Amino acid sequence: MDLLLTAFAPWGDRTSNPTMAVARDLEGARIRGDRVLTIVLPVDFQRAPAILEAEWGRTRPRAVLAMGLAERRATIDVERVARNRRALERNAVEPAGGESFAPLVPGAPDGLRVPLPVERLVAGLIDRGFPARLSDDAGTFVCNALFYRMILKRLESPDAPSVCFVHIPWTTHTPVKDLERPGAGPGSPLPADLVSEAVTWLLEQL
Repeated sequence: MDLLLTAFAPWGDRTSNPTMAVARDLEGARIRGDRVLTIVLPVDFQRAPAILEAEWGRTRPRAVLAMGLAERRATIDVERVARNRRALERNAVEPAGGESFAPLVPGAPDGLRVPLPVERLVAGLIDRGFPARLSDDAGTFVCNALFYRMILKRLESPDAPSVCFVHIPWTTHTPVKDLERPGAGPGSPLPADLVSEAVTWLLEQL
């Protein structure tokens, strides 16, 4: 069977997105007999979930691992919870003071927990020397919106693939102009090979 790995395109004034480099590294790889398929999604509240749903309907993967960039973080964060809300300010990555929100899916639960032992996944990453963290805050931007709809589809459709979402920081493949942007993140970027190895291990567990 296949594993589907998703990345995001750059957005705003960013010229790159490290998730794309990870996807390029793993495209076509074989993991325990499963082929890794990759897709780059637009940073768009409506189009990203729609494209992903169409892709997993077409490819029928065994599992889907979605990646997003969290440029203010310094660790590989496995997300546990998605919130039924989005920032009304389209380009806001994190909530700003006085920012307004709207539901992603009116009438749906406020929060959804991914049906996956993410605590075990994070512990496994840490045991293997990866700088990893369990996160209950996927933000209010497109990453959270995608993750929420992934979990919702998984819970509503027994035959849907297992799903997981991981946020990664900037990596050493990042152009200097992106690293020097205001708010580009703390400390030094993570080695790109290290991030790809961590994502490979996560795919092995799904």
